[in-house]
Amino acid sequence: MTNLIETLILITTWLNIIVNIFMCILGIIITCLAIYVFTRHRFPNSISTVYLLACSIACCIQLIQTFLPYSLSSGVEVITINSNN
Repeated sequence: MTNLIETLILITTWLNIIVNIFMCILGIIITCLAIYVFTRHRFPNSISTVYLLACSIACCIQLIQTFLPYSLSSGVEVITINSNN
């Protein structure tokens, strides 16, 4: 019974690692494509374009700064943040 529980914990841990990293990479690709689309000259220069461009840049920064280090440190145990605790 404990062997089954340990196996299930291992499977869920690796599933969380793979899904988190996949979602982070996919999110970065999608936000980079959105930035590319909103900076094209064919797209009209309106205030909503600037707002959507700023949101895409903020989303990309957030994915790189918070989600990717969390995924790496929680699953693969890569230490990305130094702390004194």
